[in-house]
Amino acid sequence: MLFTLSAGAEDLDPVSIEALKQTQALLRDSVQRQQAIDSNSKAKAVDKKVSKFAGSEENRQEIYNLSAEVMGRLVQESKGDADIMKKILDDAATDPEGFGNRFLTEEQKQKVKELSKKIEESRKPAPPR
Repeated sequence: MLFTLSAGAEDLDPVSIEALKQTQALLRDSVQRQQAIDSNSKAKAVDKKVSKFAGSEENRQEIYNLSAEVMGRLVQESKGDADIMKKILDDAATDPEGFGNRFLTEEQKQKVKELSKKIEESRKPAPPR
C-alpha cells in the first residue's frame, strides 16, 4: 500500500490525498520518475546528487522508496501545505536527527541504517588481487 490514512490524514482533502498517492507512485516507479526528472532541471540536479550519493542504482531506488514512505508522514504533518513542507525539509537539512526522530518510524530508521551501511560498503575500494 502506498499510503495509509493515520492520525492527521483526515484533515487532508481528497485532492491532496490523490496528489500524495501519485507522488509516492512516481517516486517508487523508476520509469515515471525518470520522465519527471528529464522534464525538470531542478529534479535533474537533485537526482544527480542522489545518484552520486547512492553509488548504485539499487541504492538509488531504495532512497526513492524510503522517500515515498516518508512523504506520507510529511504531507500529514503539514496538512498538505507546501510552505510548511518546505520549512520542515529546510529544518531537516540543519537537524537531520530531529527530522528522523519526528518523521521516521523505527522500521524506517532501521532501513536508513541498513542503506547507510550498504552505501558505505560500496565506496570501499576493492581489495587487491
